[in-house]
Amino acid sequence: MTENTESTPIEESQGTLQTENTVDIIINYNDFSLQELINKVSQFNDFQNIYSVAKEVETIKSVFYKKLSEEKTASKTSFIQTGGDEGDFIFDPKTENNFKSIYKQFKIKKAEYRSKQEQEHAINLRIKKSIIDEIDSLTKGEETIKDTFENFRSLQEKWHNTGAVPPSHKNDLWQSYHHHVELFYDYININRDLRDLDFRKNLERKTDLCEKAEALDNEELLNKAHNELQDLHEAWKEVGPVDKEHREAIWERFKTATRVIHKKRNDYFLELKKKNTRTAELKEKICQKIIAVYTILPETHVDWQRASLIVLDLEKEWKSLGRLNKSENSKAWKRFRQVIGDFYNEKNEFYKQRKSNLKSELEKKVAICEKAEALQDSTDWKSTTEKIIQLQNDWKKTGYVPKSQSEKIWNRFRKACNTFFDKKKAHFKYIDAKKSENLKNKTAFLNELSKKTFTNMGKGCITELQNINKDWSKLGDVSRGNEKLEKQFQQIMDGFYKSLKITQKELDELKFKNKLEDIKENEFKIEKERQFIRNKISESQKEIAQYENNISFFANSKGTEKLKEQVYQKIAACQTKIEELKQQLRLLNEL
Repeated sequence: MTENTESTPIEESQGTLQTENTVDIIINYNDFSLQELINKVSQFNDFQNIYSVAKEVETIKSVFYKKLSEEKTASKTSFIQTGGDEGDFIFDPKTENNFKSIYKQFKIKKAEYRSKQEQEHAINLRIKKSIIDEIDSLTKGEETIKDTFENFRSLQEKWHNTGAVPPSHKNDLWQSYHHHVELFYDYININRDLRDLDFRKNLERKTDLCEKAEALDNEELLNKAHNELQDLHEAWKEVGPVDKEHREAIWERFKTATRVIHKKRNDYFLELKKKNTRTAELKEKICQKIIAVYTILPETHVDWQRASLIVLDLEKEWKSLGRLNKSENSKAWKRFRQVIGDFYNEKNEFYKQRKSNLKSELEKKVAICEKAEALQDSTDWKSTTEKIIQLQNDWKKTGYVPKSQSEKIWNRFRKACNTFFDKKKAHFKYIDAKKSENLKNKTAFLNELSKKTFTNMGKGCITELQNINKDWSKLGDVSRGNEKLEKQFQQIMDGFYKSLKITQKELDELKFKNKLEDIKENEFKIEKERQFIRNKISESQKEIAQYENNISFFANSKGTEKLKEQVYQKIAACQTKIEELKQQLRLLNEL
């Protein structure tokens, strides 16, 4: 027999599910949620022929873990950006565990189905082998041709009704069956009428198969047409031979119909390949655009937010292009994940560093707050004001901290500053009021003092003058612009002092003691006077150094002796003055 059967390998149809009713359904699982993917696998677990959806389930598994990875990355990024520590991040495993449970059921049912199929195939193999043996025995029996042919027809029907056998035995078994069928026909060749009748029936069946194959040209679903053509080829094998006159023609007709379907399918996959190439190029261009986004790394939070929106749009665009063929899709997906991963790694590194910086900046602000709080109750108004202002300047130089913390720490710092400045304001308001009262009292005191006279201005009046000075000091300070009061008081007191019968030195000592009495309760004035005396001592020491330097230029002659003597007198006067100033400094330090 010269007929051959053409093999028609089945390629995987991407995004296509062939149900148990052999209807093609186009499904884009990228549009499914994680729960919907789980539900879909659960639905497939109810299929009687679990193998019909095996590839589809594996596709769903791939999509599920891709989406799960994306959700985990997004959740982790959000956790870090909202202040969480990367090491504390935990992703809820509930969804993944649900999928694993459903997928495990699928694997179990698939294994059970395979085991059942293998058992059925083994039984079918034994049955078909026994049919071949029985056909062989028909050629050796002693029955009538009619009985033999009826038995042969019965065996053929039994062969057709017996299911599939293990793939490894399929071809050999078919060859053996076909060989014994031909032997049988040769055996019954003596009964040409019966043989010709069988040939005609076989021709009718093969003609019907040709018509069905030719009708597949009108089938729009290529996978369905391809699968039905496979079934027609299997049926062709089951049909017996035809007479030699029609044998080649009927086979050529069947092959022609087969080629038409193959060509349509091959053209489809060729166009699919071209489309796949174009899509792969577009996906790579998008990857290049994503790389361009972070080639020059954003430097601020706002810049990273803007870059993230761009990448999200590009990510959506990449996914909207659909899947590629299996090998290319895996490669493109790996490339895409690498590019996206690099972007988010850079972004995570930025926010990790930013978090560290935020912590550092927060610590700086807290330290400034603590310093301000330590100063808020100080009454050293001048020095503390300078320190508080410096802390405010330091605050301005600190960096950004999260809004959830910035308001709290700012209110804390502002409260410390306001506490000090409110107290300072209240203090000087009180001082101003006090000085206003002091002005009235000192004016009245001067009026009375200007009328005072002494009958005897001897040394006995010194104590009374000291008491007057004390009373004046007790009246306190007055505001600026009223220094003339102090000048008037000193003029009156100087008039009294000049009337005293004391030396200038005693007068100077008396005035200085009065000054000490006046400033002894004011540390600021004491320090000011102390610095004034030190400056006077320094000036006198410089004068002495200058005089001594001048003497070194005088020649040893009678004309210069008088000049030297004058300089020595000035040096002695400066030394005396220095001793007096030192004595004043000792008295000042005793306060």
